Amino acid sequence: MVGLVEEIRKVLEAEEEAKKIIESAKKEAEEIKRKAEGFKVDVAKEVEEAKKRVASELEAKMKEEVKAVEEELEAKVSKFKEAASRNMDKAVEELLKLVLPGGA
Repeated sequence: MVGLVEEIRKVLEAEEEAKKIIESAKKEAEEIKRKAEGFKVDVAKEVEEAKKRVASELEAKMKEEVKAVEEELEAKVSKFKEAASRNMDKAVEELLKLVLPGGA
């Protein structure tokens, strides 16, 4: 009978130990879950910040490219104006040669 009581006590102790282990595992799982959710939020925040950073960098790059194109176009317009002015001067000289006796 003492052996049976001893075996029942061992079983009850084992059950109590198993409950403690299960409770500890549940607490660990909850902690891991909270950390994972926090990590998920951190990752989402980092992704959002990266998107903003990329958009900002892209906008700056586009502004630089637009400025370069505008400068190039202004240089071409300036050359065309100079060429047009020279051509106008030549045209006026030719007209004067035709209109004035003896040329200009």
